[in-house]
Amino acid sequence: MVDNGVYKMWFTLVTGQFTSEQVVGIAYAESADGRHWKSDGKHLLSPRENQWDSLAVETASVVKVEEGKYFLYYTSPEAPEGNHHFRIGIASSNDGRNWSRVGDGPVLVGTNDWETPFRDESSGALIGGLLEPCVHFDRENSVFRMWYVGLGKVGDEFPKFRIGYATSTNGIEWQRLTKPVLEPTAVGGWDEAITSHMHVTIDPTGKHHLFYFGSSANQFNECETLGGCAMTPGAIGYATSDDGIVWKRNAMPILTPRKVGWDSWAIGGPSVLWDTDTLKMWYFGNPRHNSYQAQFGIATP
Repeated sequence: MVDNGVYKMWFTLVTGQFTSEQVVGIAYAESADGRHWKSDGKHLLSPRENQWDSLAVETASVVKVEEGKYFLYYTSPEAPEGNHHFRIGIASSNDGRNWSRVGDGPVLVGTNDWETPFRDESSGALIGGLLEPCVHFDRENSVFRMWYVGLGKVGDEFPKFRIGYATSTNGIEWQRLTKPVLEPTAVGGWDEAITSHMHVTIDPTGKHHLFYFGSSANQFNECETLGGCAMTPGAIGYATSDDGIVWKRNAMPILTPRKVGWDSWAIGGPSVLWDTDTLKMWYFGNPRHNSYQAQFGIATP
């Protein structure tokens, strides 16, 4: 966000990677121009021992409710089930830097069939739930609006990542739609396997713009051929809406990995602002299939 003339970013930071000291938490950076950022590389919000969010805290969405009041929504794998059962939590702050959890448990969990965790037959692991929230606060109507990702398996289908929608009057208690507002495309589409990691921005006319990460079955197969991928390859897609519920998507992605360079393998995590009447997108990129090393870039239309 741009807050009192300062660009502010809350992002997922992994420290002690691939060691017993690894911690996945939320860090902070700020900038005067949106291009040159400063961060102390420390977690502002970390996993809590012996709590539901003890495994990781990631994928933050921060809203400024009023001067001196911020809410941060985050994803955490549900302990003790493991790293594939997700729920959404909330923390509050007076300054955007010092955060305290709100309540003892998650603020939103999967209840609809398409977002309810399922038991994997081969491993026995519980997989699915809610993750990657994007929250807006409509000050004029005093309503919080959340778009989120639901991972589930309906009947005998292959597990899918879908996008859902919920509203709240206080930012803590939520009412959701029973059906997703955006699903992966039909078999053969560039985003047939994943529609995830989205961000919604609203322009001055009230039009909604949704940016998301998408991936195909062929890209999953490519990872299997390589013996696994640290990050799934894919591209960033785009959809528009008048109300934030009924969406019309572009047939093709709007940003794809480059042929060479720091973002040549995987890109994702789009976050978009209207900045002086221009859209600016921040995203992460990765250069190799076997590395979690990611960096942030910026793109404009």
